[in-house]
Amino acid sequence: MDESRPYYLEERQEEILSLLNTHNMVRIAELSDRFGVSEATIRKDMRALEGRGLLRRTHGGAILPNPNSRELSFEDASVTAQEEKQRIGAAAAKMVHDGDTFYLQSGTTTGSMLRALKGRRNLTIITCDLSHALMAEELLIDSEVILLGGSMRSGYHYTQGPETIRQLGDYFVPTAFLGTNTFSFAKGFNAHRLEQACMVRTALDSAERRVILMDSSKIGVMGMVHAADLGDINCLITDTGVDMDTRRRLVELAPNLEVIYA
Repeated sequence: MDESRPYYLEERQEEILSLLNTHNMVRIAELSDRFGVSEATIRKDMRALEGRGLLRRTHGGAILPNPNSRELSFEDASVTAQEEKQRIGAAAAKMVHDGDTFYLQSGTTTGSMLRALKGRRNLTIITCDLSHALMAEELLIDSEVILLGGSMRSGYHYTQGPETIRQLGDYFVPTAFLGTNTFSFAKGFNAHRLEQACMVRTALDSAERRVILMDSSKIGVMGMVHAADLGDINCLITDTGVDMDTRRRLVELAPNLEVIYA
């Protein structure tokens, strides 16, 4: 990167992670000089990145976290950013009308959307998530639920693998509501696992309108497998915790993208 120009907050944090992954440790004083910002600003960046599990602060710097802590368990994800996910889910539910057909990806944020759909009539929901299917059966009693088959991922309650992808690819849906594990401007939307990324790509190919639901804690985080880019979707629903630098960059890089801050 060109060190002679100012960095956006999200861009600076991405570079900190890149340096950390290269050198296994970074020092506050060196980062302050590199980016031309105060040490207090670097400490704030580090606190934010530590809160997302991406580094561990030490005296005067930071080191890599335990690499096995990157993907949250289903139980931990269910209690993370609950209020934000509820607002995002409610905003997404407003896009659904009686009689609609859509694909709903697995995940806790899409689960919040499903709960907000209570009272809708005559929906057709395609999903690979067993928890979503059971919830829809209970809340949307006059709607049809199509549960995709495949291999059940232990502990996460969704099907995956070639059979799941083949079945999803057989459908055309007006709208796909998707989640993401992480997002960065450098790498786009990412997943922790190849199987997750393949499901997202297949859903994008199967849908006319593509909506990603993502709380702000996932922004600026690097995932393992690329799943989609900003240009692949029509709408991004996130929360009001997104900083102004990130909002400006979204407008600059994707001027036609509808972004909803719930």
